[in-house]
Amino acid sequence: VYDKRTSDALVFRRLPPSLGVSAGRFENLGSVKNSGVEALLNLSVVDNPSLTWEATFNGSINNNELLSLGQDIEPIILGTQRHVEGFPLGGYWDFPIVSFADANGDGLIDTTEVVIGDSAEFLGAPFPKRTLTIQNRIGIGSRVRISGLLEYRGGYSLLNGTESWRIGQNTSRELNDPSATLEDQARGVARKFLNGTVAGYVEGASERK
Repeated sequence: VYDKRTSDALVFRRLPPSLGVSAGRFENLGSVKNSGVEALLNLSVVDNPSLTWEATFNGSINNNELLSLGQDIEPIILGTQRHVEGFPLGGYWDFPIVSFADANGDGLIDTTEVVIGDSAEFLGAPFPKRTLTIQNRIGIGSRVRISGLLEYRGGYSLLNGTESWRIGQNTSRELNDPSATLEDQARGVARKFLNGTVAGYVEGASERK
């Protein structure tokens, strides 16, 4: 079990031009919190000269939060990712898709049928909150060894940059295939024509196919 707070993280502070120096400098201002629990279980299921079977389970839960950037420091924006106080580091932020509907019933979504939020909102964190690893090792006699590993990561999001890029190249299914789902069409229309928001392409990473 851990509850770690890191202080004095380097943050770039902009300085007023009246000082007659550079635009800013890095100062030890930020603080970050990481907390969670990790557990490991080793099992010897079968142990005899002709057959052995060992199993290992390793799981963890982690929570990450930016506690402070320092007094009067604005959120740090890195494209679609931001460092914002009270949220995980590097979280995805953009104008959300509030609603969409095929109002005229033609099976196609256009710009008048998608509603975008007025300000950027938190869309998800890029780091897994939950992990689980299961490993099995089987031995047959003294010559054969078989092992397998299963790994799960959940509770986080990733930007589907490939599909988002295709929108800009007009090669995406969302904008060219009438059989695409209304949800996919809506995220494509929002990306291409409405603020360029990538909100529809920030996907639950544990649910991606």
